[in-house]
Amino acid sequence: MKHSTYVNIDRPIQEVWDFFSDINNMEQWLTGFQRSDHLSGELGQPDSTYKQYYIGPAGQEVIFKEKVLERLEPKRFSSRMRNNMLEMTVTTKLYDRGDYTEVISEVDATLTNMVFRLFKSLIKQEIYNRQDSNFKKLKEILEGEV
Repeated sequence: MKHSTYVNIDRPIQEVWDFFSDINNMEQWLTGFQRSDHLSGELGQPDSTYKQYYIGPAGQEVIFKEKVLERLEPKRFSSRMRNNMLEMTVTTKLYDRGDYTEVISEVDATLTNMVFRLFKSLIKQEIYNRQDSNFKKLKEILEGEV
C-alpha cells in the first residue's frame, strides 16, 4: 500500500525542518502520538531506534518500533516502523521553493498479519487519512493557523 501526501508551507525550509524533525513537537501534529522512547544510536540519526506509542482509531494503544534510515538535513528524512500488524517506510522530502517549502511524504506499508489483511481496505484508508491530516496540521501550526 503506497500513498503520498503533498503540502506547501509558507515558511522557509529550515524552519519547517527544525519543527518537523524535533521529537518534542510530534505530539502537536501527529495524530494519536503519545511518546517516543529512544532505544539506541545517536538521536535522530541513521540506524537509531525508538519505541513509538500512539493511540489508535479505536482508542487502543499502538506501539511501533522505529528505525531511522536516512536523515539529510534539511531535505529528507526516512524511517521504517513495524509492529505485529504492519511494516511501513515513511519518507518525507522538503523542497525549497523560494517563498514556501514543498513537503512530500510517502508511505509504503505492508500488512504483516493475516487477520489484519482481511481488513486491508479499512486499514489502508486509516493510514492515508492520518497521513493527510498530519501534514495539514503541520502546515496549520507552522503558518500560525492553530
